[in-house]
Amino acid sequence: MLGYLLSKVRNLFMKRIPFAIAVLALACTSMHAQKSYDLLLTGGRVVDPANHIDAVMDVAVANHRIAAVAAHIDPSLATKTVDVSGLYVTPGLVDIHVHVYASTGEAGSYAATTPSFRTGLPSARA
Repeated sequence: MLGYLLSKVRNLFMKRIPFAIAVLALACTSMHAQKSYDLLLTGGRVVDPANHIDAVMDVAVANHRIAAVAAHIDPSLATKTVDVSGLYVTPGLVDIHVHVYASTGEAGSYAATTPSFRTGLPSARA
């Protein structure tokens, strides 16, 4: 009788273990696939002359690089989503305008009117 019960228990586990492993593998794969992008910018007007794009699109970022640009990217694929509707999304704009004066009191040094990245204003570096 004990041998019969042990064989039933063993058969039950042998049938369920592959199923449990398959479910676990599927769950891990789907969790990884759900967050393909670190950041998703949605609804912004993308202006990219190099790629001949001038349209309202979504832009996805992964590992500090542009990963996708499309008319609609599923927000569930991103860790963070930012609605940029009404804003321009474009590569390469840098404001190089700054007022620099030679009035710091130190030889060979210069000062910008507002040398601070915190204010969002340009700064200078010699």
